[in-house]
This record gives sequence, C-alpha cells and structure tokens, in this order.
Amino acid sequence: MNKTSRRAAPTMIVALIAFGFGARVSNAQTFSGWLVTTHAGAESPESAGRIFVSDKRARIEVSTLADGFLLVDVDGPRALFVKPAARLIMDAKRSSDTTQIFVPVDPAVACEQWAAMERIAGPALNDEPSTCERLGTEEMDGRTVVKYEVGADPARRSTRWVDVRRRFPVKVERADGTVVMLESIVDGPQPATLFDVPANYRMFDPLQLIDRIKQSDVWVEPPPAKRPGGPQ
Repeated sequence: MNKTSRRAAPTMIVALIAFGFGARVSNAQTFSGWLVTTHAGAESPESAGRIFVSDKRARIEVSTLADGFLLVDVDGPRALFVKPAARLIMDAKRSSDTTQIFVPVDPAVACEQWAAMERIAGPALNDEPSTCERLGTEEMDGRTVVKYEVGADPARRSTRWVDVRRRFPVKVERADGTVVMLESIVDGPQPATLFDVPANYRMFDPLQLIDRIKQSDVWVEPPPAKRPGGPQ
C-alpha cells in the first residue's frame, strides 16, 4: 500500500462511520406536537391533547384522560396508562384508540405495526379482523405523506396520513367525519424521563380486582342468559 492509500484509509473509515451514524439518527425521530380535533359539522377545531415522540416510543396526553397519560412502545409492543396521583400503571387496552393510531410507524410496514397495537389492545367489539390498505403518497404542508385506509367495519373505518420523514401519523379522518390533526410540531430531542415509568409505581390489573370481588360476600353471580323459546 502506498503513502497516499495509507492516508486515505483512515479518512474513508471515518466517513463510513459518520455515514452509518447519520443513517441511525435520521431514523430516530424526536419531536413534540399538539393533537387538534375537528368534529363533523363543527365550526372550529378544539385541542385534544399533546404528543411527545422519541424514536419508537410516544407519550400521549389527551384531554379525555385528565388523571393520567399514555405510554406507547412499538418495539414492545406495549401501551400503558399511567396515573401519577395514585402511582399506578395499567395496560391501556381500549381506554383510548389513540394508542392504536398515533404511534411511531415505518411507512413501509405501517399496517403491520398498527395491527400489532390493535392486538395488544384486546379483541374488537365486533371481533372482525382489521383491514389496512395503502392508497399512495401525497403532499401535505410541503411534506410527503403516505395515505392508508384502515378498518373492516365501515362505522369504525379511518383514513390515515403518515409523515414519511417523521414516521408518524399527522392526520386521521374517522368514518363519522371527525378529523384529528397533529399540529404545531417542534422537532428536537425529548427528555428521556417523559417515557419512563418510575420504579415505585405498581402495576394494577383490573381482572385481579374482579377476581377478588368475586371471592367476597358482595359478589352476586348474574343469572344465566335465557334461551329463545326456552322456559321463562
């Protein structure tokens, strides 16, 4: 190897390391934004909450859950409801469908990731498997977005737009005409503490509470369902 090659080699290695690091950083999106809802027929939108995102984790603070917030980890996959005043944690389940929609997704496999978040939320009310179809790309506010239609039940179907660079849904239109937008987005690092559950919080399982109640004197077993045409 000549002198020129020896000098060039370290430079090439540094360049390759820098390129690899840059690629990882570009995939680790960190930002915050506000959820704004416009109901069908309403004259003006209303604030619905705030979202913080760091790579594949999200913290969702929605107005309908004033006593706590939601933590989502797509890699888990996991969705938790945290109640700071009571120092409790519980599985979010279907307490809010926000954890099934406004989560970090890879635009190339968004359908699979949404399906995973639906599965941890529990069976749907109608037990129908969800459907998901990619409809193509569009421009929204100068940014490239991928448009999807999700949901087998027409009454629960939604159209979703995913920001390609931020890898996150920025608009959802529900079947009833309600539109939820992610607005006032500020790109930048988010404190890690926003996504961590304090060690002194305890996990609360509602099913365990029901089992304990069943074993107590206050539980009354519901009567069996009557069969059509059977004895009354």
